[in-house]
Amino acid sequence: MNFPITHNQALNQATQAYQNFERGRIPFAAIKLNISMQKGNEQQCDQIVEDNYRSEKDVIYKKSDAYVILMQDTTLEAAETATQRLKVRLGQLNHVSNRFDNINAIQASAYILGPGKGTRGLFMRYLDLSSQPNGRRQVDILQPSFQEYIKWLNAPGQNDDHIMPRINITI
Repeated sequence: MNFPITHNQALNQATQAYQNFERGRIPFAAIKLNISMQKGNEQQCDQIVEDNYRSEKDVIYKKSDAYVILMQDTTLEAAETATQRLKVRLGQLNHVSNRFDNINAIQASAYILGPGKGTRGLFMRYLDLSSQPNGRRQVDILQPSFQEYIKWLNAPGQNDDHIMPRINITI
């Protein structure tokens, strides 16, 4: 799968979405999706990610094992629903490709940034998308500034904790 959008185009569109939200409260969601998988599943995973989001409205930028998805006119809750759908599809890929060996299972997580339904501020939510049910969902809440938002979009996926402080609430 080829994601033709460049880094600069992704940042320009992310900046525009943020500015539109600040000016007119037009909702958007930015998803930073980190996927760790065994070799050979990259193309299937790319296709699953591309098929999961709305091609006519959403922008997907890929860098190594991470994806940044910008969803226009979308609340945090709607983006979370789409990302939970992705969890099911990744679980199916996990099941097919690791039928005999669960050591190389696909590990995935997502940070979703966007306005909550009926709210005025931006919030962030962390989702564990790995197929093993852990019974707990961690919800991270914050109201980032524009600079933190851009740093977050640019940062490598493995070390997101140092980018923005969060209030952790376990549900």
